[in-house]
Amino acid sequence: MMLDALVLFSCFLYAAFLLSCLYFWKKIPLHTEDFTKTKNIKTAIIIPARNEAQNLPALLKSLFEQDYPKELLEIIIVDDHSTDKTVETAENYFQENKITHGKIVRNSGHSKKQAITFAISQTEAEFIVTTDADTTRGKSWISSLVREYSGRGSLFICGPLKVVSDGSLFGKLQTAETIGLGLISAASIEAGKPMMCNGANLAFSKKVFEEVNGYEGSKSVSGDDTQLLLKVFEKYPDNISWLKDEKAIVETLALKKVGEAFSQRRRWASKIPTTLSLFTVLIAFLAWIVHALLLMQILFVLSGGGFFVLILALLMKIVPEIVLLTSGGKFYGQKTSLLLIILSQPVYILYIFLTGILLPFGNFTWKERPLR
Repeated sequence: MMLDALVLFSCFLYAAFLLSCLYFWKKIPLHTEDFTKTKNIKTAIIIPARNEAQNLPALLKSLFEQDYPKELLEIIIVDDHSTDKTVETAENYFQENKITHGKIVRNSGHSKKQAITFAISQTEAEFIVTTDADTTRGKSWISSLVREYSGRGSLFICGPLKVVSDGSLFGKLQTAETIGLGLISAASIEAGKPMMCNGANLAFSKKVFEEVNGYEGSKSVSGDDTQLLLKVFEKYPDNISWLKDEKAIVETLALKKVGEAFSQRRRWASKIPTTLSLFTVLIAFLAWIVHALLLMQILFVLSGGGFFVLILALLMKIVPEIVLLTSGGKFYGQKTSLLLIILSQPVYILYIFLTGILLPFGNFTWKERPLR
């Protein structure tokens, strides 16, 4: 019947896309330290922070321990209208550890984009690195980014992000999803069709940021990272890179509440219709169609038919996902659980379907701030 054909065809296209991502992921060379042109660059790390007092000590510790020369490094905390002790916590940490290359500024606007833009205007650094307040990283993070910038000549660098699970099933699912999205991001950049990146691990030339007028023209509450990526790519298509270096991995803890995770995904999805490239929109639509049709096929099976078509479609979907996540897991130091991927399929199918259906309706929040 028609449903069977649509399910199989959509899953075939989905599998072909994932396998192409695997191909381009493997083409990306591992980062090396033998760049002959590498030099020290004045670098500013910008961290927008809204009610992050609890996370700041771990963040600042990981930044303070960077092996990059302190005299070339500037740490800028941008207080985004916090109502907790974010500013006090940062000030105390700077004073107690005698950090002279750190400062705190206040965002005069009301968005993450405005916070980053203001911080960039307050620094003379040539190289800008952005990250989130709820992250940590290894001591060679900045060194790795600077090597990619000064050695390879990349003007916009997308770094890897790893979600660290608390051991729960929900946490493991978030880890796997983030690895998959990271590989798709990397592969799309390698293929010359950039789709996404993550502001928790991003670096770019201040000069280029100013050339493209930063986030000017942004049309969504989310996606400042990807919007900037696409603007720079349009001007410098050969100077964008995804940093395939384990030393450049930034880590963040998995969310513990399902509601928080769902709201976060809806916020991410909100940028799809208005700010992403046509190619990215088509891929996002394909992913939603695949999961919507699979859900319909599951309901059809429960009514008494289409069982073998469902099994074949799931195999076409799951096998490439396993191969992709296994390859990515090796880079991120995360073992992929075959059983987890298989057992989570019904939940994940429903989750993707609902995210797409509910996106146009209602509001969502970020950092206790209502958004639409």
